[in-house]
Amino acid sequence: MKTLLNKIISNLGYILIICGMLIADKVTTHAKWVNIIKDNSWRIIFVLIVIVVSELIIKYIKDNK
Repeated sequence: MKTLLNKIISNLGYILIICGMLIADKVTTHAKWVNIIKDNSWRIIFVLIVIVVSELIIKYIKDNK
């Protein structure tokens, strides 16, 4: 449970980026949440890929010190 909470806290920046992106789209288009998520799904997937890659880079750097 503690490691899950640590992961959420460490990735809070990415979570805020995704939420901010979705809320901004909601405010500008006044569309339903389902349509906004469908339209931005590729952006969400891109941010998730960035999260995974950045974690791997950080882990690699820490292991090679």
